[in-house]
Amino acid sequence: VWVKMLTDHGAELASKTLQGHPFLKGIDISENSITDAACDFLAQFVQKTPRLQQLYLRGYLFEPTRISDIGGEVLARSVSCKDGFELELDYQQVGCKTAA
Repeated sequence: VWVKMLTDHGAELASKTLQGHPFLKGIDISENSITDAACDFLAQFVQKTPRLQQLYLRGYLFEPTRISDIGGEVLARSVSCKDGFELELDYQQVGCKTAA
């Protein structure tokens, strides 16, 4: 079975579309083909969506290219000013020094 996954471009479009949504509290876009290239757009999305408190970006275990330390730092900076924000980056390549 072939499944189409959300890519960096799709994450960019989704974040721009949902940015600023007044009632959105969480979003789960885990297990997709999202890399560091999407992290700037996702960081802006976090900063400009007032009630957002959860962003789940669990990696797809078999995807060779995932979010690395670079993207992880961008996302961490964007959530640092939001008390109680839950950012999940399990199975990404953040902090494991395996990023290509």
